[in-house]
Amino acid sequence: MAILPTFSVTSTPVVEGNYLTYTIRLSEPAPDAVSVDYLFRSGTALLDEDFYSTAPSGTLVFAPGETVLTLQIRSYNDRLDEIDESFFLELSDPQGAQFGANISTLVTAGWVIDDDGVGVNRALAVSNPVVTEAAGGQALFTLTLSEAFTTDRSFTYTTYDGSARAGADYVARTGTVTFLAGQTEATVAVNLINDGAVEAGETFGLAVTGAHGVPAATGTAEILNDDGPVPVISVEGDRVVEGSYLTYTIRLSEPATDAVSVDYLFRSGTALLDEDFYSTAPSGTLTFAPGETVQTLRIRSYNDSLDEIDESFFLELSEPQGARFGANISTLVTTGWVIDNDGVGVNRALAVSNPVVTEAAGGQALFTLTLSEAFTTDRSFTYTTHDGSARAGADYVARTGTVTFLAGQTEATVAVNLINDGAVEAGETFGLAVTGAHGVPAATGTAEILNDDGPVPVISVEGDRVVEGSYLTYTIRLSEPATDAVSVDYQFRSGTALLDEDFYSTAPSGTLTFAPGETVQTLRIRSYNDSLDEIDESFFLDLSDPRGAQFGGGNRALSTGGWVLDNDGVGLNRSVSVGHATLQEGPGGRVAVFVVELSAASAERIAIGFQTLAGTARPGSDFAARSGEVVFLPGQTRAEILIPILDDLVLENTESFSLRLVPPFPSAISSATPVPVGVATLLDGTLRGSGGNDRLIGTANAERIEGFGGNDRIEGRGGNDLLSGGAGNDLLDGGGGRDRMVGGTGNDRYIVNHAGDSTIELAGGGIDTVQSSLSWTLAANVERLVLTGGAALSGTGNGLANLLTGNGGANRLQGLAGNDTLNGGGGRDVMIGGTGNDTYITDGGDTIVERAGQGVDVVRASVSYTLGAQLETLVLTGTANLSGTGNGLSNLLIGNGGANRLSGGAGNDTLSGGGGADLLIGGAGRDSFVFNTRPGPGAIDRIADFNVADDVIHLENAVFRGLPAGALRGAAFASNLSGQATDAADRILYERDTGALWFDADGTGGGARVQIATLSAGLGLTAADFFVI
Repeated sequence: MAILPTFSVTSTPVVEGNYLTYTIRLSEPAPDAVSVDYLFRSGTALLDEDFYSTAPSGTLVFAPGETVLTLQIRSYNDRLDEIDESFFLELSDPQGAQFGANISTLVTAGWVIDDDGVGVNRALAVSNPVVTEAAGGQALFTLTLSEAFTTDRSFTYTTYDGSARAGADYVARTGTVTFLAGQTEATVAVNLINDGAVEAGETFGLAVTGAHGVPAATGTAEILNDDGPVPVISVEGDRVVEGSYLTYTIRLSEPATDAVSVDYLFRSGTALLDEDFYSTAPSGTLTFAPGETVQTLRIRSYNDSLDEIDESFFLELSEPQGARFGANISTLVTTGWVIDNDGVGVNRALAVSNPVVTEAAGGQALFTLTLSEAFTTDRSFTYTTHDGSARAGADYVARTGTVTFLAGQTEATVAVNLINDGAVEAGETFGLAVTGAHGVPAATGTAEILNDDGPVPVISVEGDRVVEGSYLTYTIRLSEPATDAVSVDYQFRSGTALLDEDFYSTAPSGTLTFAPGETVQTLRIRSYNDSLDEIDESFFLDLSDPRGAQFGGGNRALSTGGWVLDNDGVGLNRSVSVGHATLQEGPGGRVAVFVVELSAASAERIAIGFQTLAGTARPGSDFAARSGEVVFLPGQTRAEILIPILDDLVLENTESFSLRLVPPFPSAISSATPVPVGVATLLDGTLRGSGGNDRLIGTANAERIEGFGGNDRIEGRGGNDLLSGGAGNDLLDGGGGRDRMVGGTGNDRYIVNHAGDSTIELAGGGIDTVQSSLSWTLAANVERLVLTGGAALSGTGNGLANLLTGNGGANRLQGLAGNDTLNGGGGRDVMIGGTGNDTYITDGGDTIVERAGQGVDVVRASVSYTLGAQLETLVLTGTANLSGTGNGLSNLLIGNGGANRLSGGAGNDTLSGGGGADLLIGGAGRDSFVFNTRPGPGAIDRIADFNVADDVIHLENAVFRGLPAGALRGAAFASNLSGQATDAADRILYERDTGALWFDADGTGGGARVQIATLSAGLGLTAADFFVI
């Protein structure tokens, strides 16, 4: 591959009134045309102040084989005795040639030599190299004297941090540079450090100390990031005198193969958009063609006759396509300056940028501090951060300190570390206040932290301040791009400025839509220009009903103020306003944010009293009453008052309270200012069901959740929740915390996992169940309890007929009053039925406790079992061959489908073998033996001790058909040695020699007999020993 020619540029100083010539050379001829973009840039000589120019930028083309071209620009010839002035030519985007090394743009100084007054006006210029972060690369500062010395002269220099940091981004350097006699150009090379991070473009400076009658000078190196998959965008402002074009230069860190675009928006600083500039396009989209790396935006300032401070004006970039800003930067903002040229003396001012950042872990808000004009000696300013809706220690790390501008330096930075709290909240703000000093007024900047913790973008909004007759602009932002369209409704609302009185408007409300990927939109409304001398007037924009995004922090609407500044008459017009807040009650320490704004900054501290006022919302239950002072530091125009909202977990209507500023106001506020009052509207925070079958899920905080109708599943998750099922068969699961659960009508199920939980049921509210992982006592009107897990727990009933079910552990179940059912489950359980006719379900290892007189109780056992004291009934379950044994009471023993052994013991017992061939032993007392299952060969029971004098056999006529209920008729019984019927009336046949007992459904008819049981042989059975049931 052929090596491309390399560009170089030289310039020769000229005296005022002459053409300044820059000579551009190629190191060798090229076989094809070569082109390069150029841009004239102000140094100490200003483009529109000191030069005639109709083409400050363009493209220079070398024909094939051509190696030298020139660019000329004519300087004005003024009558001022001043220092020699520098002026720069910047080359970029070479096609068919190169700059060499890691140089992104090539900058060369030219000089206009002063010819007024006496003496030498020698000056020094330091170049502003633009380089990439290549490994092993350098930033090469070129130091140029306007006029050579006749003897050797040395100057000391030092590097200083900007957004780039020594040791991380470059190697700090301090030293001496010597100009030999006759020499006008020298260089200082500073080594770069490639950190490999994808970040925004960064800057650092080289300051040369003034000496030998030459003023100090500084240069700024810009390091363009080249570590990411796409180029990184950077931007720098300019400083021009009134009446000139203010130029902003936008750069890409490297050429892109496809077109790159970025949206831009001019924003008022101390210079106001419609007051101080000609502009028909305050916003738009800037596009870089493939391979292009430098673009400019220009806006022309008015030339007024006011003696005023230098004024700042901002350019904001957003929504890059095909490139990025780097780090956690959401929008990129830079400052430009309009230098006052009226009156006498220096009008130096300071501006602090308003960074817009996301809440990324490890992120920073980088405030850029810019002087309109450099000092000739070092100057320091103190600064401090101050809370807005963002709080130090929770959202950012507070910082206080001193920033120093070296002689000749105009830009410095203060980095404030952010804290990522992980909460889905509204966009938050905090400020950096710089104290006025050295004749420079105080200044403040506001950082906006856009929330990026939620599933959808968070919307934020900010207003503007304009003079009468101008467009008032509101900027609406998304915290991050969305993949689908996002929309939000808006409405303009009167403040002290009235919608139809002070504005032209045919659309006071509507819907604003963000296209997919778009993050910034604006709304503009034009104010009338009246001739009334009045206070500055406030005007509000309200946002509501976001789709595809949210407001965060529980906010259901957003409100921001804008200002129309009066330009009639004289005197103080400064006013103050308070915004409204609309939010939903809810968990997580929500606050109503009242934004308090001054129409114009003050050079002095302003403190204004405030107090909350109750409305339908009451202090102590709905909000925390507050009073105090809101403080504006010098230069600050916005402050926030945060009022804690109390989540009372009450199902209620919308409520409101107010915050007012307390008069009398300080003298810095116009006495004509009405008392501002902000209204907080609190929407009920209850999570509501639809009336159908809903699944409603809470958060880790305390909430109220209402299911209303339908079979709902309600989960509180964490927090002390209030869950209400309403109608329907609902499941209520409080989760962590002390939850209050109200089932309502229907058969409800409660999940209990905290000792502080409570369940509430009204009489007639259905058959309800508590599932508890800890020991639990049923509340009134709750019927069932199921212990879960494997721990040894206690479960206690109430006065109802409860069903208590244990888990796999050793449980203690206590039924109390009512006819309860107790099922121990696995483990060696203790079951205490209490009063009432209770049922116990046991697997054999359990202890059952019953007291005398506590009802007729049943034990259902799946193993062989002997009834304990005061237990009346035993039911064997399953199909295994089990034994069941009574006690001294009159017991009822019922077998299962297996071959059981039932033994009544003392007492008048009733034994029913069930299916299978059972052994029945009545024991002492008058016992009854029940046959109520279909007889067959495998189901012939044996009664071991039937006593014809005391015992009786009960026959179920549903099984033994044809036998009328009551005492067995004598004709239906026969006792003989054959066990055969002897006439048609015989039904129950006792075979005396074998003890077999038979049933013959038709006597001597054709039907076969079937054996029922076996008794002892030779008994004197009669019909009186049988009873048909």
